[in-house]
Amino acid sequence: MITIKKSFSIIILLLVVVSIISGCGSSRAKSGSKTGNGEKNESKAAPGSKLSFDVIQNMVETQGTYVGEIDGNSVEIIVEGEPRAFRHEGRYREVLDGLKENDELSISYFENEHGQLILVTFKKLK
Repeated sequence: MITIKKSFSIIILLLVVVSIISGCGSSRAKSGSKTGNGEKNESKAAPGSKLSFDVIQNMVETQGTYVGEIDGNSVEIIVEGEPRAFRHEGRYREVLDGLKENDELSISYFENEHGQLILVTFKKLK
């Protein structure tokens, strides 16, 4: 049986994914291929980050410590004692500008087909 917490997490995750897929009017959103019955079987929010049912099921929710920006599209966050690079592709500029080194974060991410960790959501905990 699905718990209320898990149900809430799934609903929030689906809302985030729908927001990413729609691209908020961005010209970067691309339609995937169509199945025989005309339904789309995948969508892409940005190059290299395939969003599919498999990705949603493999979404990781965890906490980490913000280290800093690597470049305009990536940040470093320590997760489970390991520094990791997460791609954000410039989508979170306003929030990132407010973060400081060692800020504790709650994050959701997935690994794309190229082995890159794609940051989907994050929230400052303190």
